Amino acid sequence: MHNVWSSSAQGCDSNGGGGIVSDGYSGQEDHRVLNNVVDHIGFSGCGTISGIYMQGAYTDVKNNLVYAIGSDGIVFYHDGTRANIGNNTVFNSNRGIILSAGGIYHLTTAPDYFNVFNNIVYDNASTGIGEGSGPLGIGQNNYYYNNLVFGNGTNMSLTTASQPHESGTVYAAPQFVNYVRTGGGDYRLNSTSPAIDKGSPTNAPTLDLNGIARPQGGAVDIGAYEWTTASTSTGTTPGTTTTTTSPTTGTNSGTSSGTTTTTTSPTTGTTSGTPSGTTTTTTSPTTSTTSGFTATNHLYVATTGSDSNPGTKAAPFKTIAKASSVAKPDTIVHVASGTYTGGLSTTASGTATGRIYYVSDVLWGAKLVPGSGSSVAWNDSGSYTTISGFDVDGQGGTAWRIGLRMAGSYSVLQNNHVHNIYTSGTCDSNGGAGIVTDGYYKQHDHAILNNTVDHVGFSGCGTISGIYGQSAYMKVKNNLVYAIGSDGIVFYHDATNVDVINNTVFNADRGIIMSANGFYNLITAPDYFNVHNNIVVNNRGTGIGEGAGPLGIGSNNTYRNNLVYGNGGSNLSLTSGSSTRTSGTVSADPQFMNYVSTGGGDYRLKSTSPAINKGATTYAPTTDINGVSRPQGGGIDIGAYEYIAQ
Repeated sequence: MHNVWSSSAQGCDSNGGGGIVSDGYSGQEDHRVLNNVVDHIGFSGCGTISGIYMQGAYTDVKNNLVYAIGSDGIVFYHDGTRANIGNNTVFNSNRGIILSAGGIYHLTTAPDYFNVFNNIVYDNASTGIGEGSGPLGIGQNNYYYNNLVFGNGTNMSLTTASQPHESGTVYAAPQFVNYVRTGGGDYRLNSTSPAIDKGSPTNAPTLDLNGIARPQGGAVDIGAYEWTTASTSTGTTPGTTTTTTSPTTGTNSGTSSGTTTTTTSPTTGTTSGTPSGTTTTTTSPTTSTTSGFTATNHLYVATTGSDSNPGTKAAPFKTIAKASSVAKPDTIVHVASGTYTGGLSTTASGTATGRIYYVSDVLWGAKLVPGSGSSVAWNDSGSYTTISGFDVDGQGGTAWRIGLRMAGSYSVLQNNHVHNIYTSGTCDSNGGAGIVTDGYYKQHDHAILNNTVDHVGFSGCGTISGIYGQSAYMKVKNNLVYAIGSDGIVFYHDATNVDVINNTVFNADRGIIMSANGFYNLITAPDYFNVHNNIVVNNRGTGIGEGAGPLGIGSNNTYRNNLVYGNGGSNLSLTSGSSTRTSGTVSADPQFMNYVSTGGGDYRLKSTSPAINKGATTYAPTTDINGVSRPQGGGIDIGAYEYIAQ
């Protein structure tokens, strides 16, 4: 939690300002303003100094306490669009929460897709929650639900289009424990508050401003604070500047409201000992995959267990789905070796400081196989989750179209073997892939690390790929991808800001493709792809390529130190702008130890390989797919494997 306070001014002009500002002038986006106390910003009569001033797209503003603001408590202006504004408490400002829709920098369509929910907006001089309508108008997909607005000059001021999208509004005093409008009060809820249990779970944060889990009762509470039985008797006054240190907890763990807290997050990271996906490996097949993970809580799953058990090591659950249904943040779900029926759907979410880990305790020992009636082996819609070490085998049963699908945010897939996915069947627009990251609902921040993905799709079908990235802010590193009917690794829909580093891709239709098409939510060209240190060889079409859809392709993509060779189309097929940001390309046989195009070879490097020491250090992972430290020689090697002198 952070305090931003006492930013007053003596002159009011068009330069403006705010306690917190997210800039969008150069197309910046994806900003999160969470769990802050912002007070005493600006001065009365000056309409240009706000509390929280958001100018970019794709933002979350949640769990903030904002008060004593000269202008707007929370305002969206310039390119502010597609935002979630939830569970904030705003009082004693000129206006509370405002979607301005003016001063456009780059937008070509009206600001839209604002979700304004579960906020307490109280005792502000003018409008409580309001919309403007600038030169592009205001979009028709804005929703206002379960807000408490009371005591403002005008409580709600929405456009005609948005008025039908208002629901669940509470018009009543919030009943704070001790309301002092200038600060120094206690802005938690009394036990009789009409805000208790009246919030919506949709998009709501899982913790409140003080780190209290939501919900405490039958439903989420409205405002920045979740009511607990202790709310009326204990707690630090919000807005103080006491400094505390909590080295073993996250930023939301029991912190008194308004204090400035120094915290240390628990160490996380990838695990070592990933097999190479070949018949010759450098690790034992019984390597544990939990060695890189730490958590306070542990659940256990085994084929011999029962979902009626408590999920302990001595009495494990039988299914991963059951473990997920009871998992809370900061938990490792240990899955014993054995064969499990796929078609999983897991929804539990961790937090930034307490992930949920699903781990095969023996590398590739826990195997998922098809049952009947499901097209996805494992669909994980939780956020802050990691799936590590599983064998996802699509042979037999009803054919899966997708192996592993990430449908939350801040998710990691690592050390998995995904294979034999939809190797025959109908080729249609439904598509599929070994691994998919979803971006339809603006999910983001996915990592695909150290996986082997092979035998996915079939020749002639261009819609079933190896790794299919649809979301923003991805890291795709150290993967071995081969025998793919369509693209080995492809980025489509809302994929942007992606690092594609140290992968080995062969025997696909195309190798690594930045498609720049089929957009869900993007309003600017896909950009900032860093494609470095990849081996892309012997694919039937293009090795590494860019497309340019209706928004074009960005001008900040870089292609560094890739080895491309023997591809049936062009080794590199880039737009004219990107060709100037290409360097260090190696066009030569990579010299694998034993190249077999269909699998079963050894895809590590010979001592004479031109890939050795030719990689770039920028964005490179510190270990390879087998957990070997990089670099071993004078530089990083290209591809998924770092050469070790035998």
